[in-house]
Amino acid sequence: TACSRESFIDGDGTGNMIRCSVSATLDSELKTTIGQKEGDKYPLSWTPGDRIAVNGTASGPAEIGDNPSKASFAVEVPEATDYILVYPYTEGNEADEVTFAGTTLPMYAEAKNLETNVSFHALYGALKFSVTGTATLTGIVLTTQDGSQVTGKFAIGTDGVLTGKDDSATTLTVNFANPVALDAETPAEFFIPVPAGTYNIFDIQLVDSENTSMTKKIGGDNNYTVGAGKVKEFPAFAYEANQHLFAIKSASDLNLFASLVTAETFADKYAGAKLVGDFDAPEDWTSLDYTGLFDGNNHTISALKAPLFGTLTD
Repeated sequence: TACSRESFIDGDGTGNMIRCSVSATLDSELKTTIGQKEGDKYPLSWTPGDRIAVNGTASGPAEIGDNPSKASFAVEVPEATDYILVYPYTEGNEADEVTFAGTTLPMYAEAKNLETNVSFHALYGALKFSVTGTATLTGIVLTTQDGSQVTGKFAIGTDGVLTGKDDSATTLTVNFANPVALDAETPAEFFIPVPAGTYNIFDIQLVDSENTSMTKKIGGDNNYTVGAGKVKEFPAFAYEANQHLFAIKSASDLNLFASLVTAETFADKYAGAKLVGDFDAPEDWTSLDYTGLFDGNNHTISALKAPLFGTLTD
């Protein structure tokens, strides 16, 4: 790896900017993208478009060669004695901060210089569960019962120990880009990344293409550890919608709920509605007149510019 230096003058005097192509290797079991299990490990590979932060500065997109576990990232940063490298880059984060969003696998590395290969270490563990059935799933909502933060911003401490910065961020929502059709015999496997740490019980809400859902508790009476770069596997189970409530996990779901209510077809299929995730309201939301059950389920709709309901009659 080669770096070039360019002198600059700032308020503190003269310094150096360095331009480097940082060579980065994934060393954990489990991205950025998880491959098929090989023995007792899940290989990782970088994904085109991945970017890292170097002391808080964004790199260029990953340049990936024949080995997808290695990539190079072009970056220009002030020269320093220590460097913190974080995946993924998130605009606005400090150099020692990382954001969990449910669809990426956060990692970090430390280096004294950027001219040698840098090995990234996982900050996450993954919950793996396998599901059979005949429905088509569109998303998963995970909530911690013990109040542990699972999404949002974290500070990276010594040896990669994470400290959450938002105690209210206890719900993680994953909307599938492509719905997953379940099979009655062959389980579909799901990996949900969470911050490495100790947990008790998770509530998992699986939502199908009919906007009905199933709630499954995973965990137990005793705390368990989700190790960094490790996969915590849970027994397979069959999907069965356990309630005919319209599940709302996103702004698009809320809009669909409103359209069904307005068309007076909602009550033909559903016994009511239930929030299963936290999300921001649609920009153009207008108050809805609704007669029926609406279960807030301890979730929050933020950024409402008008009351959720004009009238609500049960």
